[in-house]
Amino acid sequence: MAYVLEDSVRQAGDQLRITAQDLAAVLDVISGPMPGDMFAAPKPPRPYIEEISAEPDSLRVGVLPEGWDTDFDVDDECRKAVSITAERLQSLGHLVAYGREDLLIRIAAQLERMRP
Repeated sequence: MAYVLEDSVRQAGDQLRITAQDLAAVLDVISGPMPGDMFAAPKPPRPYIEEISAEPDSLRVGVLPEGWDTDFDVDDECRKAVSITAERLQSLGHLVAYGREDLLIRIAAQLERMRP
């Protein structure tokens, strides 16, 4: 069903505009187990259409503006973008923590081991 919707949207081109509310409504209709599914993702706690107007919970965001790989330098423009984003998240009431380099290094090492 998702492929049919995607093809329809692609064919409509500029004539069709899809909002987040439209997509949430579609997800509400097509989510859940289908006949023959061996496994299914759990249903969300409330319909996606309700999520659109819900106030978001506070997020915890870890920021490492210097990067974790010493083999390359982080561009000043990227560092500035990270800083602006972190400040904006804080102004919206989210908890932004700088550092935790040890944790991020461990994650990077695990990801590196998973590479084919």
